[in-house]
Order: sequence, then structure tokens, then C-alpha cells
Amino acid sequence: MKSIKQFFSIGLLAILLSACGGSTSPEPEPVKGPDPTGKFSLVITDADGDFLSYTVDVNSIQLTKVNGTVVETTPVNSRINFADYTDLSEFFSVITLPEGVYNKITLNLDYSNAEIVIQDDQGNSYAATAVDADGSPLSQFALDVKLGENDSVRITKGKIAFLTVDFDLAASNTILGFDPAQVEVEPFLLATADLIDERDHRARGLLNNVDTTNNLITIDIRPFHLRQGDFGQLQAQANDETQYEINGESFSGMDGLNQLATLSAGEPIIIQGQVFTADRTFVANEVYAGTSVPWNNSDVVRGVVVSRSGDTLTVRGAHAEIGGNSVTFRDVILVNLFDTTTVTKQLGSDVDLDKDSVSVGSRIIATGTLDNSSNTLDTSEGFARLRLNSVKGQVTQAQPLQMHLTRINGRPVRIFDFTGTGIDPANDVDSANFEVDTQTLTLSSVAQNDWLRVRGFFNNFGAAPADYIAKTVSDLAIDRRASAFAAGWRGGSADAFTELNADSIVINTSNAIAFVKIAGIPAINVSSDTAFTIKPATNDRSVYAIKHAGDRAITVYHNMADFSRAVQVELDNGLLVLKTAAIGRFDEQNNEFTTIAFSVLFN
Repeated sequence: MKSIKQFFSIGLLAILLSACGGSTSPEPEPVKGPDPTGKFSLVITDADGDFLSYTVDVNSIQLTKVNGTVVETTPVNSRINFADYTDLSEFFSVITLPEGVYNKITLNLDYSNAEIVIQDDQGNSYAATAVDADGSPLSQFALDVKLGENDSVRITKGKIAFLTVDFDLAASNTILGFDPAQVEVEPFLLATADLIDERDHRARGLLNNVDTTNNLITIDIRPFHLRQGDFGQLQAQANDETQYEINGESFSGMDGLNQLATLSAGEPIIIQGQVFTADRTFVANEVYAGTSVPWNNSDVVRGVVVSRSGDTLTVRGAHAEIGGNSVTFRDVILVNLFDTTTVTKQLGSDVDLDKDSVSVGSRIIATGTLDNSSNTLDTSEGFARLRLNSVKGQVTQAQPLQMHLTRINGRPVRIFDFTGTGIDPANDVDSANFEVDTQTLTLSSVAQNDWLRVRGFFNNFGAAPADYIAKTVSDLAIDRRASAFAAGWRGGSADAFTELNADSIVINTSNAIAFVKIAGIPAINVSSDTAFTIKPATNDRSVYAIKHAGDRAITVYHNMADFSRAVQVELDNGLLVLKTAAIGRFDEQNNEFTTIAFSVLFN
């Protein structure tokens, strides 16, 4: 079984010289003002993969200026689970840097205490060891990402520059097996000197200020699960559509902003929303604050409910945070619900929620007290929040919508037991005939056999049908991030490409192991007698990368013409292609793959 994906880029500092002159006695040197500076924001993201957890320590992130000056940007070591960022991007920091052009970023990674959990096609999970190409366990190493002249980050006074880093787990890792569970790591980072505006963004930290006149929320950033460190400040724009959950109560619009303004500075806060690259605005769609943020030293469990017996949930793919300490993966945790458990829902709810609102399939965050001996969470004095779900499958009936599910929140449907989900046993959820209430959504373009991703919530336990209440429906065939392509050549190939052009790359798959995988859909083997064409995204925001096996340096390009020329130079120098990987949209009829990210690994 093999995987594919990608990661990032940027840099630092300037020195001014002053001169003095004089005749008989030296004049004092003029007082030099501070160097001009600008703001820089680093954002972390990823794409769908086969990892339930991919947690490594990031000891430092260094930026290098074109003149070679290096600066450290991380106030504390950060432990990051990159598998958390398949559905959204997270603001890591907003810091001040001297003006100038930055063309390299160095990530100092430490795999010594990595927590990597993989799943097989049956949904079984395995704790895996990360090894290099020689089979030796990984420890600490530095990973450089070099940016081209036209792709560097430019820091200027009065403006904020962004860098989005994508640690492509699929391209970076090859699952060698499950017994023993090992992952061969050849890390790929891709970087885009901008924000990815089609993805939700999240900011976590402490409340700094609420401006009710201008509808602005300012927070002190504390990314991931960090409680300490100066990661800068971020401002979010609220509006009438913003939903709030504050100390367990739901609000919307101005009522929510006014309620938020009553909190003291330093209260924990999470903001999730959209970014608009034209004016660099971060618009808050959802705000969680106070006790609604699992920050108050209670025990926290995150995962997917795979079965329910009475008021006991079986949660798999669970991550546990004990008393505000580090987060660890625990494959199965039991969660007990009570009449006193506060139940809330992401995006808010028009009806009152209770313990029966939590059904099989639900993605939840639950707080309370965890008994380590029984691996059971007591939520009698805590809360359970229903998070937005993602289900994927094939349409069996367009109107009303029914699907044959393949994935629920990234897990195979075979691990779910839907007993008790229906109004009676005959109406329990059936994954082969999954009934979706699409409410007022327009489905005119949906047809039988289409592959869909539907985001929404499962119906109450014991209330099906309908099985699921949809918030959005998207066609995976046109989703620009839904598909992954991989091709590998044992021993390497000098003929991996039949064409390298400015607007297309044709891959020779005749001697390759090649497949396309669409999120939630079994892998599609690529025919070896048909040309496979890679094309750039129409908005010209694709990212390309070249790496050499065993080398910790990655060179990033942002147009296919430059990338194709660089690949040709490597081939002319006698190097062999070991692997290619891409993320994008797959057109099976024409055997074309429109990519937003494409990487090549040479020997």
C-alpha cells in the first residue's frame, strides 16, 4: 500500500550601514532608527490521507533571506499532528520581520517521539515506526524548502505576507506494511506564498480585544494545543452570520459579539472561518469561547462514534488530552452520556439538543473525567459537541438523495454498527441505502452513480430515517482537491515522461505502479497503455516540487513551464525518476489530472 502528498517555504533580515566623516575631530555617529519591518503569517495545512495520527515535534522553523541571514521564528517547540489539517488550515503565527525577500524555510523535525497511526482497508489501526530508505528509524533532521526568484515571500512595511505550508503526507510517506507497521519517510513540503481561499481556516488562542463598533475580534495566537509562547496576534471580522458558542450557550450575529465582549481578556477562544485573498480578510463563521473551549484542565476526547449501547458511546480514532497535557492517540475510548451532559452542535442548532442527539457516525469533542483503567470518559459535568461530518459515497438515487457510503469521516463504513439508529430495527441506518435529507439544497446536477462528499450531521439516535441532514453537497469529480495520483518505478526510470511542456506533462506509466485515489473511493489503477496527462489548475495557483532521495532540500516552483524545464535538466544529467505524486481533480474519461500540487522524486 502506498501514499502521496506535500509541504512549504520562506525567510529573513537586513543590515544598514552608516558612514561618518570629519576633519580635525570626529563627529558623533547619527542615531540609526530601527530597520523597517512588515508582518508575516505562517499557515499549516494538509490533504486527505491514510493516517489517523501523524504527530511529530517541530523544534524550530527558520527563515532565510536572500543575503543568507537566518532568523528563528518559533518561540517554543511545537508538537503538531499534521493529520488534523485535512479539512482546514490553521494559523500558526503572525510575526514581525525586517523588510526584504525570503527564499528559504528550514523545518527542524524530530521523529524520536513521533506518534504515527495508519489504517488498513478494513479500518484497523496500527502504531507505525518511521524509517528512512535504509530502514533505520528517523530521529532529528532539517528540511529545507527553496523558493524560486518569482515565488519568494516579500516582506514590506504596512502589509502582511502569508505562507501556506502543506506537509504532503501522501507524497512524503510510503506504508511498507502492517506487521510490523512501518512507514518509509521521504518528506515533501510544498509552500504557497498566499492563503488558500477555498479552505476553512482556524485560529486558536486567547481573547485579546473585542471591537463591537467595527465588528472585530483580536486574539493572541496559541496554535495547536500550545498554552504558552508568543505567536503574535490575529484579527477576525465578525458579521451578522457569525455563530457563537460562549460558555456552553449559543448566540448569533451582534448578540454573540456583545456577549463575547463581556469576557475578560485571556479567555480561551477558537475562531473558524474563511479568508478572502483580495483584501486579506479573515471572516469569522464560528466562534467558541470561555468554557466552550476545552482548555480548563478537563479531560478531552475527540473522535468518531462507531456504535452506541444505551448511553455509552464507542469512539474510535480517538485522541485524548488529559488535564490540559499533551494529546495522545487511543484507538478506542468509551464515552458515557448523562442527562446533565451539555450537548451542543457546530454551527448552532434551532432546536434543543440532548444526549440522544449523539448518534452513530457522529464526529464529537467530549469533555469530562477520563478513567484510565477502563478507558472511559464520564461527561456528567462536561459537554459533548457535535462536529460537522463528512460522508462520501456513490449516488444510488438522486431524488430524494440516497447513497452507497464508502467513508464516514475518513473511516471505512464497515467499522460502524448502526444498531439502534432507526425508529425501529427495520429503519436502522443502512450504509448501502443511506438516506440524506438535503433540505433546501439544489441538486439539479446530481445524477445516479455520481460520487459525492456530503457535509452535515447524523439524525438523532433512534430517529432515522432520514439518516443524515445535509449542509453541503459536492461532486468529487469536480472537487479540485479530492483526488490523488501516484506513480512509482522500481529502480527508477529515465523515461517516466513522454512530454514536458509549459501547459501539460504526459507520464509514461508502462513500467510504473500507478493509481488514482479519489477521497473515499477505492484506488483506480491507471492503464499502462494509455497516456496519463497532468495539467495545471486553471487559476495558475498550482505548486510543484523536486526532491532527490536522501536529500533534505526541496525546490518549489509555481508554474509548470519552469518546473518542466527543471525536470528536463535533471533527466539530461542522467538522474532517474523514482516517484511522482499529485493532488487535484481526475477526469477519468480523458485520463487527465488537473493538479494543484505535483512533485517528482529523483534518485
